[in-house]
Amino acid sequence: MKHSNIVSQQKHIEDFRTKDGLLTKLRPGDRIRLEYPHGGSSVGVVDEHTADFSVVWIHLDHGQGRTMLLADDQIRIVKQPSAS
Repeated sequence: MKHSNIVSQQKHIEDFRTKDGLLTKLRPGDRIRLEYPHGGSSVGVVDEHTADFSVVWIHLDHGQGRTMLLADDQIRIVKQPSAS
């Protein structure tokens, strides 16, 4: 992969956590990729969140179910292009 492609892709990465760690930038319907500390990843759609944004539920693609994301989880959140 060329360096310019890597730089271009990195510009699309958003940090969805606020300074206090809350997930207030995530909204139902957002497509995201969860990148786990061990190197694995999952893709899915934000389903819902608690009123204080400390917990977000994600419907994972390919029948992987629904997962809960806590504000203090050490998981990188990368926005994905919307499915059109």
